[in-house]
Amino acid sequence: MADVLRALLRASPVEKAEVMDYARTGPNSLSSDPAIWNEFRQILHDASVDLELEKIERFKFYDAAGTPDVCLTVATGDQRIYANLLLTIGVVKPPKWKRPRWRENAKLSRSEIEKVFPSRLASRFRDFAVSSN
Repeated sequence: MADVLRALLRASPVEKAEVMDYARTGPNSLSSDPAIWNEFRQILHDASVDLELEKIERFKFYDAAGTPDVCLTVATGDQRIYANLLLTIGVVKPPKWKRPRWRENAKLSRSEIEKVFPSRLASRFRDFAVSSN
């Protein structure tokens, strides 16, 4: 689970990290946070992600993990108790794309265009030539 979390933190901005709250009464109750949560916290800290783990009641966690908004589910096979983690990731904006300015950047002469392109295509590119030969 830890390796998957590290990889996800390198690939995408995380806005929220939620864990399934543990039982405080009954046969499977815990008296303190599960040990895996400290590992999650350390990994988030090491990745400079300043987030607290938000606890969600068990069945609300299942509901949240099963909504249509969930775009990726990873089953790691980690058998540690309460190793479930629900991440809300942000949008990764692509680098700003600039449309090429063909006329200004053209380097080929008309004769060079005619050598490179078949005659039926060359006529389309003649307008982009810098000089005529």
